[in-house]
Amino acid sequence: MKKNQKLYITLTALTLTTILAVTTAMNLSKSPKKEQENQDQEVSTSVSEDRSQEGQAIDSYTEQELTPVPEESTFLKINNDKKIDDLIKKYYQSQLNLDKKLYESIAVDSKPMDVNVTARKVEYVESYDNIIVHVAKGNEAIDLVAYVEYDLHINSIDTCAPSIDRFFIKYIDGEPKLYFDKLYPKTAEYFNTLNEHEEVQEMITAVNNKFIAALKSDEKLNDFYKSVTEETTNLQNNNN
Repeated sequence: MKKNQKLYITLTALTLTTILAVTTAMNLSKSPKKEQENQDQEVSTSVSEDRSQEGQAIDSYTEQELTPVPEESTFLKINNDKKIDDLIKKYYQSQLNLDKKLYESIAVDSKPMDVNVTARKVEYVESYDNIIVHVAKGNEAIDLVAYVEYDLHINSIDTCAPSIDRFFIKYIDGEPKLYFDKLYPKTAEYFNTLNEHEEVQEMITAVNNKFIAALKSDEKLNDFYKSVTEETTNLQNNNN
């Protein structure tokens, strides 16, 4: 298996005054040695991890023994279900348009959309382009996990930022919904282990490489990335 890569929420995260690059990893397990070896590869893409999902329980479900992460080499597939594609597009549309009603129609979330927070999150985002949805089987109450590649178009910058988000999908009355509520600890552990699968790591590496190339090709994008990274560091230091 390839070395684990870190995914970071960037270019679409939160701040009171400017867009914020949150340097919070997607909890991919990594030893201190591997951490050091991969420092130069830790390039910011993005992962949809707006709130912690570990250490919590899903509604009233009873936690059971989890099945092992599948080892077959074809478990991660390009989605061919139009309902899933539409679901993902509606999510990004709800964020850009600050559409609470649309968000509530597609999401399982114990907390309603905070319009002010979302507005800061997408303040500099013009569009989410070239969306590609990869899906894998879920576990227990989560039916599918989706890894979504897309190009983030930032206002006044020609070059898009290649990015990746992760979503949990749950079917309710036959319709897919995005699941943003709480997870059992073992369920969260399962999905973190899923991140380490070779196919997921290869996809992360490919997006990271495209992101590096985009930064090198566009000075405006590179300067923007540096500014939000610096802003993030300053805010984190102030909060510590």
